[in-house]
Amino acid sequence: MTLARTVTTVAIALISIIISTSTLLAQASDSSRYWAQWRGPHASGVSTTANPPLEWSETKNVRWKVQIPGRGSASPVVWGDRLFVLTPVPVGITGDAQHAPRGSVTPRGIHRFMVMAIDRNTGKTIWERIAREQEPHEQSHVDNGTWASSSPITDGERVYAYFESFGLYAYDMHGKLIWEKDLGDKKMRNEFGEGSTPALHGNTLVIVWDHLGGQSFVAAIDKRDGKELWRVPRKEIDTWATPLVLDVNGRPQVVVPAMERVRSYDLATGDVVWESDGLTMNAIPSPVYSDGLLFLMSGFRGNDLKAIRVADAKGNID
Repeated sequence: MTLARTVTTVAIALISIIISTSTLLAQASDSSRYWAQWRGPHASGVSTTANPPLEWSETKNVRWKVQIPGRGSASPVVWGDRLFVLTPVPVGITGDAQHAPRGSVTPRGIHRFMVMAIDRNTGKTIWERIAREQEPHEQSHVDNGTWASSSPITDGERVYAYFESFGLYAYDMHGKLIWEKDLGDKKMRNEFGEGSTPALHGNTLVIVWDHLGGQSFVAAIDKRDGKELWRVPRKEIDTWATPLVLDVNGRPQVVVPAMERVRSYDLATGDVVWESDGLTMNAIPSPVYSDGLLFLMSGFRGNDLKAIRVADAKGNID
């Protein structure tokens, strides 16, 4: 190999490293700028970069307004000039009836489980995809339930659409399906409906699958190909809370609230790092972290509030 070729090869390698590093830094910066997941960039409900209006009405500080088909309660997420939202659309139902509660309607009928990409500036639909067509296997809450209550997630490269019993799907930003995964059917207490959103950290999606109709578990999914990295069975009934990933002493943990036990799992292995006594029935609120303290709460048929200093938490901390 000549000196010139060696220098050229080194130069290309350095350029590749610089481009890759710049891309990673840009993605990290964008992940703080955009509302890419449930409860925002830090799963705290807070943006440090946004400057939203403090008041609005039907006419004030509203750029556009569009009707979404069907009836879903998934929160939209935003990346760049695109907004993503999930919705289940009853086939053959039109007008106001399409948006009405259908939790107790029988037969429930075929639904299209849809992923929509909307232009953030104009409200126009850029693309929409039907992830699945299926009749829901059980009802949802009579007044408030939907079959699309989990929020999508995006990392700027892909959109992850989670319809729980109706599948987990990964699309690129142009709507091309990359992979899909079916975890089975949940059986929820009183058929109240589903609604836990996965947590995304690095290349790992964490899913909580707590229900009454079979084995409950927490699972880690590789976001790149949908393969399961680990699965930990647990004895829990319905949990709606979205898990929270924290970096503790340089190692990521995922905190999962529930009625019987609150547990924090090592993100890489699924091993339990620490656990404490659980919350009340129907663990719905997501955990919140600030200044070294983790806050967990629930309030159905009782009330429970915990503050845990996670840096010191290890083993059983009852």
